[in-house]
Amino acid sequence: MRTRLHRIVTGVVIGALMGGLYAWFGQAINGLLLPGVPLKPGGGDSLLEYILKYTFSGALLGGVASFPESKWLGTVLGGFSGALGLTLLGTLSLQGGEERTLGMFIMLFYLFLPLVVLYLPFAYLVRLGVSSQIPDQDHPELWARRYLVPLGLLLLVFVISLFSIYGRSERKAFQIVNQLIQQSRASSSVQALPASFQSVQGYWENAQGEYTLWLSDRVDLFMGPQPANSPLSQFLIVAKFENGFQFACIFQGEQTIVPYCTNYSYEP
Repeated sequence: MRTRLHRIVTGVVIGALMGGLYAWFGQAINGLLLPGVPLKPGGGDSLLEYILKYTFSGALLGGVASFPESKWLGTVLGGFSGALGLTLLGTLSLQGGEERTLGMFIMLFYLFLPLVVLYLPFAYLVRLGVSSQIPDQDHPELWARRYLVPLGLLLLVFVISLFSIYGRSERKAFQIVNQLIQQSRASSSVQALPASFQSVQGYWENAQGEYTLWLSDRVDLFMGPQPANSPLSQFLIVAKFENGFQFACIFQGEQTIVPYCTNYSYEP
């Protein structure tokens, strides 16, 4: 019983650290590449909320993955629990009725199953870290793994977090929108606003105070003019001010210099 409790606690700690560090590394690197741009973390209104979300998710997965004595059974249970938790969180944002039923069906096949595949390696790494903290009486010469394995996991989490870095075109788009907002604050009338913002209803009256920017692929919800080229390379930069006012600008890869912008109500 004591061995199992020790294994679960160790799994919770390792999972929480891996999840929290992944979230922090990704945001920190994007912040360094985009100095002065107020980025909104994905899945949260603040950096702390974003990091805590991944920390708690990692802790839950780590605890479940470490519960069984079998490493492989723990890996499978951990992968399923992580995918199920994230899928259930997604269903909370769905509306009732037929839309909710259809949404849950889509999430089951297009979100849950791929997430299981993604979370299985994470659960296995947690079990690998847990095993490294349990002394092997038959192989005392392996004492160094207690330190080398956690260090390796830390380096691996850092490498994986590099995949969350925004691409070159996305970083350029963030800078363009941020510069346009700063320029607009020196405008003395609606007509003096940057051309991209003159079509955004209520911008002059409501674009006040602090704001955050984030990336969105929901081009289908953009109600303004769109570039003539393929929508596959299009994306949105969404801006939201502290008073709730929100708008989006559409970009076509690195080709867009003066983006089309309009009011935008969708928020993940």
